[in-house]
Amino acid sequence: MELEEWLGMKPTYVGKTELDYIVELSHEEYIADFKANFHAMKQFPVRGVCITSISKDEGIDIVSRFFSPAQGIDEDHVNGSTHGALGPYWCEKLSKESIVSKQLSKRGGLLYVTPKIKDVAIAGSAVRVLSGEILI
Repeated sequence: MELEEWLGMKPTYVGKTELDYIVELSHEEYIADFKANFHAMKQFPVRGVCITSISKDEGIDIVSRFFSPAQGIDEDHVNGSTHGALGPYWCEKLSKESIVSKQLSKRGGLLYVTPKIKDVAIAGSAVRVLSGEILI
């Protein structure tokens, strides 16, 4: 299955990082309402697919969702690594130094993303899912 067939629409932009596809769609509603075919997606030659668009909400620049069934994660609640690519992409496109991103997964979250010279600063709230200690 091809990416466009999987999406059910023609994307505005498709890019590829070392690990993932970054796919821009034309409307936030497409991101919020998207129903992923996880079985078909496992055939893509990437770790995951991030779909993204400009947000219609004041104070939020972009929205996104991230799918990675190849890793056993159908949909990541809030994905930091993908925002390492989304930050520079959207900041350049929107002519901004930083962006506010809302991930539209079931749990969702806000990320504050600022590209730097050699990396990307990402901030936001976190939910502790595991705590432990490693003895070496």
